[in-house]
Amino acid sequence: MSRFRLATWCVFLLLGLGAGCALAADPPAPAPVYVKAGHLFDATADSLRENVVLVIEGERITRVAPAAEVQVPAGAKRCNAQAVGKPCRHAEDIDAHRAG
Repeated sequence: MSRFRLATWCVFLLLGLGAGCALAADPPAPAPVYVKAGHLFDATADSLRENVVLVIEGERITRVAPAAEVQVPAGAKRCNAQAVGKPCRHAEDIDAHRAG
């Protein structure tokens, strides 16, 4: 095998390994959603909490705090659950494959 052909195979092999490593990397975490709630029932304390913000990352609520203590970053996804009759909807919430 000529040196050129051997070098070509080595380059393709290295490129293939590099692409495989890039594909194996974890996907980026979804951006958090900030939900402002006027009233929230806290089942652990058996009480009603007023004017709180929930921080949702992926499928988990990661933080619940008074609205005065939460700084929502500029450009973050927001949902105002205080607006009666206007549900929070984001593109990822809508099931486009629903039969109907």
